[in-house]
Parts: sequence; C-alpha cells; structure tokens
Amino acid sequence: MPVIREAEKRDRHRPGREEGSSSIAPAGYGGGAGGRAGTAAARGGGRGPDGDHDVGERGVGGAGLAAGPVPGELPQRRADRALRGPPPGGGPRRRRAGALPRCAPALLPPPAAAAHNLSGEKVFASKDYIDLVWSKVRLQQRILELGYNFLFTDVDILWFRNPFERMSVAAHMVTSSDFYFGDPYSPMNLPNTGFLYVKSSRRTVGAFEAWHGAREAFPGKHEQQVLNEIKVELVATRGLRIQFLDTEHNAGFCNNTRDFNTLYTMHANCCVGLGAKLHDLGNLLQEWRAYRQMDDEDRARGPVRWKVPGICIH
Repeated sequence: MPVIREAEKRDRHRPGREEGSSSIAPAGYGGGAGGRAGTAAARGGGRGPDGDHDVGERGVGGAGLAAGPVPGELPQRRADRALRGPPPGGGPRRRRAGALPRCAPALLPPPAAAAHNLSGEKVFASKDYIDLVWSKVRLQQRILELGYNFLFTDVDILWFRNPFERMSVAAHMVTSSDFYFGDPYSPMNLPNTGFLYVKSSRRTVGAFEAWHGAREAFPGKHEQQVLNEIKVELVATRGLRIQFLDTEHNAGFCNNTRDFNTLYTMHANCCVGLGAKLHDLGNLLQEWRAYRQMDDEDRARGPVRWKVPGICIH
C-alpha cells in the first residue's frame, strides 16, 4: 500500500520538521512485574530493546532525564532539562513554578482548532465525532514527540484490576481489541484504540505521523478504522510491534467472556449513546461490588458472571 509512503513524503518536507530526531528509551510502567522490567531497561541507558538510541525517559511514573548534554537530543527536551536542573542532593525532582505556562503551548491546539467546539457529546460517525477522534491522534502524537509515553483510556472504560499486568514490555504499542483471535501480535485482531499505551520513540512517532497522514486516503473514516486499514503495513514496513489485548481480560460489550475472575477492564463499546453506556456500566459496577463481597471459595468455583442483558451488554 502506498498510503504510508505518501504520508512520509509530506512529513519530510513539512516546515519546522527536524531531521534525524532522536528516539526515547522505554520508560517505567506503573505497576506489575512488567513495570519493574520496563524501569530497569530505561535506567540502563545505551540502546533500548528495539535498538533505538536511549536519550533518557519520561513515562507514566514521571521519570526524568539525566543531567548533562545528550547527543542528538531534541531542542525542546534540552530546554526542558536545563530549566528543571539536576535533582537536589540526588533526591526526587521538585516541580518548578511556571511549568504549566511553559508546557501548555506545546500541547494546546492552534487557535483555529480550538475554535471548533468539541466539548459536547458527538454522535458516533458524525462529522464532529470524526474530527474529535482525529484530534486525539494529533494530541497523542505530540505527547510522543515531547518524549513521553502515554496510556490513553476512554471515559467509558471501567478498570477492575491493574491493566499493566497484561501488557508486554516488548511491545511498542498496546491496544485493546474489539475482536481477538488468539495471537496477541497478529494484525488479524481488530483494534480498539479507546485503551492505548504507546512508548515514545522515533519508530512510534513515525507510525503516528503515518496514521494521521493516511486520513486523506480514507475519507469519512474515523481513526480506528484507518488504523485497521494500515496496521499490516505499519508492522511490515516500520517494524512496529503492536500487542492486542485479549478480550478475556480487557473486555468490551462487543466481545467478552463474562467472568469477573479474569476481568481487568470493561469498555462500553458497540453501544451508542451516553445514557445506554451509563446504564449498563452502572449495573456492571454494582455486580462487581457484589463479587468483591464473595468468599474466595465461591469465586474459585467460577466463572462468576454478571446479569444480562442490559441495553447494550450481552
């Protein structure tokens, strides 16, 4: 497919784009065995697991950069590091006054985009909805460019357990699935980007640039549909390792195993309208509270199911 290559050509000649931008080593996770391994890899320096040059890290846990000049460091990262300075006495860094005015211009949309009000409910597949979800991709790309890993979660996802326990340190990108077919690295799985974890690196920044650039080739499609169209090419040509989460653990209304014993997150996907989502998620939360009151022996007999149907959940 020529879609990504055409996007790359446009990006290479985009005003203000820096050539040879440095990449970021994986930052530490927020918990679980994978979190400890990720933190250790970041502290080690040198090259990350995908061969990218390590220039320091910032991630979910708020890790900082080492003091001193770093070859190939992006200008905005160098300025940020200089302003923060070394940690006093080798201890944790203290947040400096004025961080918000310094960081906000880098993340806030330009005035033309900000003038488009996307704050209210947007009907699925409407023009405003499509503009909203594509603005999300642009914001996520900017976060990666600034050297931060991110974990994005839609507000209609309930967390029951720590999702990092199901996420691989080896993946560049981790996404939940609308439908999962057994192999966590197979592009045959259907992604749902409502739950998305991405490590900042040259590889992932390029993937997001290609993803956003491919929008023109698929007019009228939202960002998840376009990712589904180009995922095979991202894996084949960019070496992007995408982990698709098993719906047994990171479930959704589209596809779930209905067992609280294995459930980590539940997404109200395949469900249109805030009222319907709130109704079914509210009922599910009540069922979870009842599950938490059960004896361990009762849970072990499993599976422990919730009541169906709701408005959307089945």
